[in-house]
Amino acid sequence: MPQEHDGEDLMVDWTWLPGEETLVGSKRGPARLGCAVLRKFFQREGRFPQRPQDIPPRAVAHLAAQVGIPPAPWSAYDWDGRAMQYHRAEMRTLLGCRDATLADSEALGTWLGAQVLPTTIRPDAVLAAAYERLREIRIDPPTRDRLDRLVRSTLHAVAHRVCTEVWQRVSPSTRTALETLLAPAIRAPPDTDGDEASTAGGRALLHELRADAGRATLENLFREMAKLERIRAVALPPDPFAPLAPQVGQAYRDRTAVEAPYELRRHPEPLRLTLLAALCHRRSRALTDTLVDLLLDLIHRIGAKAERKVDKALLDDRKRVPGKTGMRYRVAEATLAQPMGVVPEVVFPVVSEATRRDLVKEWQATGPIYRSQVQTVMQSAYRSHDRRMLPRLLATLEFRSNNALHQPLIRAFALLQKSLQSRRRTSPFQEEVPLDGVVRDAWRDVVLAPDPQGRPRILRMPYERCVLQALRDQLRCKALWVVGADRYRNPDDDVPSDFAVQRPMYSAALKLPAQAEDFLRQLQQTRRDALAALDRTLPQHADGTILPQGKGWIKLSPWAPQPEPTNLLARKAEIARQWPMTRRRDVRKETDRRVGGTRGFRSPTAWENVDRDILQYRLLLTLYGLGTGAGLKRVPMGNPEVAYTD
Repeated sequence: MPQEHDGEDLMVDWTWLPGEETLVGSKRGPARLGCAVLRKFFQREGRFPQRPQDIPPRAVAHLAAQVGIPPAPWSAYDWDGRAMQYHRAEMRTLLGCRDATLADSEALGTWLGAQVLPTTIRPDAVLAAAYERLREIRIDPPTRDRLDRLVRSTLHAVAHRVCTEVWQRVSPSTRTALETLLAPAIRAPPDTDGDEASTAGGRALLHELRADAGRATLENLFREMAKLERIRAVALPPDPFAPLAPQVGQAYRDRTAVEAPYELRRHPEPLRLTLLAALCHRRSRALTDTLVDLLLDLIHRIGAKAERKVDKALLDDRKRVPGKTGMRYRVAEATLAQPMGVVPEVVFPVVSEATRRDLVKEWQATGPIYRSQVQTVMQSAYRSHDRRMLPRLLATLEFRSNNALHQPLIRAFALLQKSLQSRRRTSPFQEEVPLDGVVRDAWRDVVLAPDPQGRPRILRMPYERCVLQALRDQLRCKALWVVGADRYRNPDDDVPSDFAVQRPMYSAALKLPAQAEDFLRQLQQTRRDALAALDRTLPQHADGTILPQGKGWIKLSPWAPQPEPTNLLARKAEIARQWPMTRRRDVRKETDRRVGGTRGFRSPTAWENVDRDILQYRLLLTLYGLGTGAGLKRVPMGNPEVAYTD
């Protein structure tokens, strides 16, 4: 379909430049306009148009005005006769290009396989690269069908080569382990501890590996660990797709994600093992990220659950003292009336002894004792339930840091891993346990306990809890990273390898200063200017105030509702008049027919075998089931021509 052009595009791409009159010579009528269109189209696209519909009508009218003839003769231009072939040959000679030969097609296929396909296997991207390559070497591209066949043939040859290389790179034991993923899973024996994942009989292990983790619970954490351990047991090479770009490996993984096990079993062995290797390689990184996410949520929930439990206990058990404000007023009034009086004679008659005891208990419940109770509940929950995750966590995930400031936390993990089998409640006196950067000040009194000789000792359970909390804080700011993860990977991998040498060039491209001190200075000055502007304007602004009890919070008064625009009211009335009983599904269908939004959904496989009309119908039903909350299983009930798998 031709692309629409605005005025600026017409001036840039379709303007007849001085000196180009010689390209049309003394031609008249449709031939003159046709040669002009062929020239500008080839200059813009690097190829000749295949049909009249490839040229936008506005571009034809714009060129017709420049060559001095009306646009009407354009419809009489012969696209199938010898004149068209003669004009194209003449344009090739004038533009210094030639027609494509069989040798050119073979050379183009070799170039695509060596330069383009190692970075992408999307057919549209490969086709665009082929056109650009032919344009650079000044060769008139073949027809679209011939070029499509060439791209398909090259993709097939490169895919066969990649699959063969991956198949040869993995060991026979790894091939057997990959084939096992397509076999039915075996339910764990009932006498196990429940850590290993178990699936229903008859389902392939592949389904279990592709399943989501679910909410953050200890059982789901163990299940994800079992998935990761199962993938690691496959013993893949470090990167089976090392010569290729990450996008190519991701494309193979996406294809595996949408194919059922019975479809994977039908593929030849090299292709089947390559798809499974791509799934395991990418899934291993995703599972590592999922484990870290679950771990962070679990660490947070330990403290949040303890606070909720203590709050509930205090609300249930403690006595509420009503009328505290009145009591303060009466005590103040009594002391002012008799400033030199004795406390038992002045205060006790105003507030009884039982009331005073209740006030003391209430303050203790909301003061330091509350924090102590929260810490006690957290330690109890961690010791009895959550600590089970620590041994498998340290055996599954490996934490590292590139900053010397956070090395104490790394050493703390090494100490925990070494003392997991110990039954001691405290750390050995001769062992150096890092505290700075690991234990918060509020937990120092809980972690440190003196021995009978008065020497400070480290309580292991509170210390482990502090290590996990410090781990959560440092992972969230990427001070620590996890080996084998994707989102929690080494931050140095996000920086180009030549950043130290080409730092000025990268800083100029990002429009940032090369030195960190200059960047911080600019950022601080921007914040100062913004705060100064706020300080100048807020006191004169009637709709905003700073709350003194809100620690600097700004309160904005609500705006008055604005009247609804007249044109919007008219549109609503017209829509209600023309379509009074239109359903949401019909509106979405009509919108997609006009706009074509479902054309943006592409298959993760290399080619699509389903007709676009059928695919559009299924996509609309899928969007309806997901958007309305009805679910995908209910949609086929009212549409018997489709099934849930469709």
